[in-house]
Amino acid sequence: MIKLLYLILLAAAALFWPLYKGDVAFLLLAALIILPFLLAVQLAVTVRMFSAENENDHVTVFRNSEGEVGIRLINRSIFPLSCVKIRLRTVFMPTGEVSFHTVTVPVPARSSECVSVNVSSEHCGRTDIFVEYIRVSDIMGLFSWTLYRKKLSAAVHIIPRISERFSALAEYFLSLGGEAEGESGEKPKNGTPGDVCGFREFAPGDRLSLMHYKLSARFDKDIVKVLSVNNSSKYLLTADLSHGDLTVRDEVLCRLMSCAYYLNAGGAEVYAAVPAHSQCDGIYTENGLAAQYSDDASYFALAEVLCESSFEGIPEAYGFIMCDVGKEAE
Repeated sequence: MIKLLYLILLAAAALFWPLYKGDVAFLLLAALIILPFLLAVQLAVTVRMFSAENENDHVTVFRNSEGEVGIRLINRSIFPLSCVKIRLRTVFMPTGEVSFHTVTVPVPARSSECVSVNVSSEHCGRTDIFVEYIRVSDIMGLFSWTLYRKKLSAAVHIIPRISERFSALAEYFLSLGGEAEGESGEKPKNGTPGDVCGFREFAPGDRLSLMHYKLSARFDKDIVKVLSVNNSSKYLLTADLSHGDLTVRDEVLCRLMSCAYYLNAGGAEVYAAVPAHSQCDGIYTENGLAAQYSDDASYFALAEVLCESSFEGIPEAYGFIMCDVGKEAE
């Protein structure tokens, strides 16, 4: 609209000067002709002294709560910016729902402004916020400059609250670790070597370290097989988060995080692994694959989704007590 008014005014001044041929008419026409060049120079100087940065890259909130991501716009020049347009794209995982938003704010000279984006969801997951571009315009909107095209992004991780309903399950898992380490005072008899026909699959709590299997008298030696737990208090929690029903998925994730929290509070070293499905992208990743927990239950992170449930990247990928926490959630 301003650009249209300028063109109308310029055309009127161009007609006014030949008719009156006065100094005022000439100065008005000259000013209108020079004005765009001055605005272009001013915008070029301002753009060189303009920057944008994330206030926070990652935010973790409980579901049904509001998380805020901020983008700081900084203008270090002596010229104000009357129109800074930001184009945002938000993607909610695991559904993949995409939405676009455009925000326009002024940024005074030698000052900064923060653009805040509020995110909330009734389901657990991750909302990625991408800055498609930042467009800076002069005061009349005659010229514009596009900056930071797809260079800034942030994520809001939506997690369930810790539930005491699963503290008993965590205590049960801890008891398995105690049995595996022989803390009960008597070594468990499950898995002790009998004969070759006694082979079976490993079950949590089995003591299978350095077991000797005498196959027959034809072999004048013993075969030593080293399996599993290795006197460790490391827990690998597994769960399937690929369920299409987001309510069921939320319950599984609540069980996973609650058990991990109470295991960590009990002094255990906790890791997590889930099958690699597109539905699993909502898990918060921090510091590699190790699950991180703080004393405050309101802020902590789960482990990275492992590709095809492999243990690649986990330190010493053996000696885990494996516990499936997703069986009873459906």
